[in-house]
Amino acid sequence: MKKKTGDIKTAYDMDYSDARKVRDHYAQWAGTYDADTDAFGYVGPFEAARALAGHLPSKDVQVLDIGCGTGLVGAALAEMGFTQVDGTDLSPEMIEICRAKGA
Repeated sequence: MKKKTGDIKTAYDMDYSDARKVRDHYAQWAGTYDADTDAFGYVGPFEAARALAGHLPSKDVQVLDIGCGTGLVGAALAEMGFTQVDGTDLSPEMIEICRAKGA
């Protein structure tokens, strides 16, 4: 496994009980989040979408992605044929990127 550095290390090490610190970290990271996690080899969003899809009765169900970030899970679900995915996140900056890509 690759060594965690920079924003990825901060995300793994941070105290998630402080919502303001979490929001601030992801807000400042939003612009490079997708590239950073891709370079790290992060497959969590795809695996989460795959696991969820295996438990849903059809691709026509409504899905709410809480903590959607830049929309990586929503994009993976869309690639699988899901069409009713909504998301929410603490960081408006992450939501802005998610909206821009239509995830």
